[in-house]
Amino acid sequence: MEYLVCMGSVRPSLFGSDKTREAYLTDLIHGTQAIMAGRLGLNHPDRFHEFCRLIARYRYALQT
Repeated sequence: MEYLVCMGSVRPSLFGSDKTREAYLTDLIHGTQAIMAGRLGLNHPDRFHEFCRLIARYRYALQT
């Protein structure tokens, strides 16, 4: 889960275009939806905390 949080923290300047960045974020969000649908690892408090951090990263990523 920590790895996913790092992936959600990627700077927008690393992408060549907005379209590439949008595709990256779309794939990441679809993966997050799969975790939520299957409740994969969310029963462990530490993993649930990291998952919440990932969701918070989306707020920043989608604003920029």
